[in-house]
Amino acid sequence: MARIRQTLARIGSGAAAIAALCWLLWPSDLKEVLSNPEAIFAFSTLLVVWVFTEFKFSEEVQLRVSSPNDIRVARDFIRLHSNEFRYLLKDTDLFQFVDANLYSQVNNLRRRHETGKLEFQHKELNEKLSAFVADLEVLGLFVAQHTVPELIGGVLRTGFKPCETVTQEEYDQLITLSLEANDLASKAWERLDALVAMIKKSVPEALDIEI
Repeated sequence: MARIRQTLARIGSGAAAIAALCWLLWPSDLKEVLSNPEAIFAFSTLLVVWVFTEFKFSEEVQLRVSSPNDIRVARDFIRLHSNEFRYLLKDTDLFQFVDANLYSQVNNLRRRHETGKLEFQHKELNEKLSAFVADLEVLGLFVAQHTVPELIGGVLRTGFKPCETVTQEEYDQLITLSLEANDLASKAWERLDALVAMIKKSVPEALDIEI
């Protein structure tokens, strides 16, 4: 809305300047102007093109006003969306073991948000970020409550799958828990997907190639 008001203000100022110029230079006899259709057509065409150019220019200016903080945070989330969080929240069955560092990234992101080190100045983006972090927190706490990191191949890994032989009842229970974790991960992924879609629209600078 503010963008439209700014555009209309510029158009109004330009129109006022044109009116003042016409008032000073216009022929004393209006019939002289009306008898020259080529001049009227040229003037009208230029006026319409100018007005449409003003609206287009306003949109471009509005799209390139993101703060350095929002650009930095936006790039972080675009990367996470394409890599680590895509793997953890979308592409992986959490029953299987995954690198425990992925859950460490989840906890680190939550802490940064809680301490105010990870937030958008853009109000709507920050609201979506908070909703995503809330879903991520639910998932992280659920996994931490029902799993224990295991040292596998020299690397700490986390999953609901048992490392040792267990009873069928316990095995089935772990599968049920992993399905619930998968549902929580899917919900968090949907939040992240929507957040990144808005980021790409609201912070286009984040898509610029860094030189």
